[in-house]
Amino acid sequence: MIEWVDKIADEQTRLALAVGADGEGRDDATRLQRGREGYRAEMAVRRYFGRAVPWHIKRPLVTNKPKPDFSDFIDVKGRTNKSHRLGVQRKVWCADFAYLLVCGADHPRYRIVSWCWGHELATDDRWSDPGTGRPQWWVCENDPIMKPPAALLRLAVLRSRQLA
Repeated sequence: MIEWVDKIADEQTRLALAVGADGEGRDDATRLQRGREGYRAEMAVRRYFGRAVPWHIKRPLVTNKPKPDFSDFIDVKGRTNKSHRLGVQRKVWCADFAYLLVCGADHPRYRIVSWCWGHELATDDRWSDPGTGRPQWWVCENDPIMKPPAALLRLAVLRSRQLA
């Protein structure tokens, strides 16, 4: 599965490079690695959700609004360090998206950590730039707004049935 999703990540990243999608100042090698890490986190969610929730693995690269990774409202945010928080930049933020934190620090084992709504995380006290040059909202996994993954799975399955 990792090889399969890495190939898709590489393909999507190369397409993004070709069309000039925003790489946030990262070099090509870093963009390829970050793409793989993101798609691996999504693959872990796919395994957790099963096929009951649609996965948009090949979503459009350049759009005028953020696109969810799953269903019509779930955006996966992966991290590769156990101490990292969930981060959401303003340009990809949606108030009605659910942001699901996945930890890949123990690759190839992934932990589906917790989630929150976009409108919950977008507060002044969570907005900062930790020296990256990319300010965003940051939420710790034990923040009271974070919810268990099972609740999101139930909601996503119900919503997917309604959309079908």
